[in-house]
Amino acid sequence: MLNLLFFCSGIVLAGYLPTLPSPVTLLSAAVPVLSVSILFFRKFRPVLWVALFFFGLCYGIFSGYGLLANQLPRSLAEKDLVVEGQVVGLPQENDRRQLFTLKVDRAYFPYDYAEAFTQFPHKINVSSYTDLRVKTGEQWRLTVKLKRPRGFVNPCGFDYQVSLLRRDIGATGYIRQGLNERLKAQPKFSMDVLRYDLQQWLLNASSSPQKSILVALLVGDTSLVDKDQWGEMIKTGTNHLIAISGLHLGFFAIVGFFFGNLIGRSLQLVWSTFPSVFYGYVSSVIFTLFYSLIAGFNIPTIRTLIMLMVVQLALLWRRSFFASYSLVIALVLVLLYDPLAAYDMGFWLSFVAVAMLIFCFSGRISISSRNDVSDATKNHLVVFAKSQWVMFIGLLIPLSLLIHTSSLLAPPANFVAIPVITFFVVPCLIISALSHFLFPFAESFFLHCSEWGMLV
Repeated sequence: MLNLLFFCSGIVLAGYLPTLPSPVTLLSAAVPVLSVSILFFRKFRPVLWVALFFFGLCYGIFSGYGLLANQLPRSLAEKDLVVEGQVVGLPQENDRRQLFTLKVDRAYFPYDYAEAFTQFPHKINVSSYTDLRVKTGEQWRLTVKLKRPRGFVNPCGFDYQVSLLRRDIGATGYIRQGLNERLKAQPKFSMDVLRYDLQQWLLNASSSPQKSILVALLVGDTSLVDKDQWGEMIKTGTNHLIAISGLHLGFFAIVGFFFGNLIGRSLQLVWSTFPSVFYGYVSSVIFTLFYSLIAGFNIPTIRTLIMLMVVQLALLWRRSFFASYSLVIALVLVLLYDPLAAYDMGFWLSFVAVAMLIFCFSGRISISSRNDVSDATKNHLVVFAKSQWVMFIGLLIPLSLLIHTSSLLAPPANFVAIPVITFFVVPCLIISALSHFLFPFAESFFLHCSEWGMLV
């Protein structure tokens, strides 16, 4: 486990370097560093730690070069350009503008259609301050003026430039007057279009003052949640429930396991090649993957999905393992996918929270009667209440350091909010969304149930 932690430390350190060293510098430093470690330690394991740390550092640095290569060339900044591409993700709109992400297929100067740029960002953020409005999935030809990503780098503050880099966005800009036309309409089906349709359906169908939170729970779009709502949730320590968190994905993992296990037991009546739990674990992964796709497959969702899939695959492997090993493997996979994840507060908070729960509950054996249902229910409630205090105490210092606040109301508020939102609001919302396409007569009932749950 320490081997993987040293590798992760190298990746994290690379993300905090002020400048990226050249490959020649790395190669010239590798030989003396390894030689000194061999002479100093004279044992295999410490030398392996140094080698893995250096390898993680190299991976983070070369990943950084790949991210920087996707940025807008300086020679094209602040100039009128024509870009062709498809709108991806969910556009954000307010009274002043519409902001959307364009996946670029082709870019060129307005006066030189034949000469397309060979080096151009894969994605760009575009703002429309005019009456022009786009929809997810449409293909457009737009005249834009772009600039390279930049932002404030205040300690412990939000780094906008890193956020753009992590989402593979290499430029930001706005639409100019000129050649602006739609090339293709929305495709009949794509996951982005499905998310857009669900967002618009929920905004039109719901009359609840909490419908922006319902949109966040259904499709992972938190841009509609206003500051007052965020403030109330921060005061009660329930703001983590609005993002597509491990609680929601964990619920779908449980539902998927029981559903797959039921199918497996039925199949065993005629075909007993695999045990029923095999179908349960596979179905659990499918359910969590489906909800992650609806939620936008953003970086926090992918991080949670990786952690859940590591646990599911470890159980599917049917070998004894320590829970901490699964956590470290998930840490490695998250950093391999997103080397700049350390800039995200959710990265630290999620792993610290899971580590605290593993420390407090792993290896503890409780004695209870299997026949007494009331005792079993009581034990589950005690464990759930204890988990809230563990999370509160364990995250008290990290929250104070990262966001300079911690809510004393968090344990009792989460004791009520977690079951209501995770086991009632989210399921009713998903059933209502499915009913919108399959059984329209039932969508209003389940939507009202989710709205009532939010009021509670």
